[in-house]
Amino acid sequence: MVIDTSAITAILLKEPDDPLFVEAIVERTPTMISAAILLKASMLIQMHKGEARG
Repeated sequence: MVIDTSAITAILLKEPDDPLFVEAIVERTPTMISAAILLKASMLIQMHKGEARG
């Protein structure tokens, strides 16, 4: 399974659907993630942190 940006951000931001993503990731092996998806997720988390600070 390839992990998507939305799954990573949902887990890290503790969104309501995050348990579903965690369960799917744990149950399926092997899992993969690309460097581009990690970069995009990192950028989204940084943007979210900036918005939270106001």
